[in-house]
Amino acid sequence: PDNPHDANAVRVEWQGHMLGYVPRAQNATLAWAMDRGDPVSGRISRVREHRNPRQRVEFEVFVD
Repeated sequence: PDNPHDANAVRVEWQGHMLGYVPRAQNATLAWAMDRGDPVSGRISRVREHRNPRQRVEFEVFVD
């Protein structure tokens, strides 16, 4: 909620490293679930070479 660009921003980290954010078009429901305290997990589903760093890692998020 403190993100000045997107109140629903969800940061994605793996082993202490920031990978990026859940895309804005898909983060509202996830932010709502997290704000309610629902357990959330995720997994890296694909890593690929790409000149755009935002396109290198694909991940899936699960509300448990």
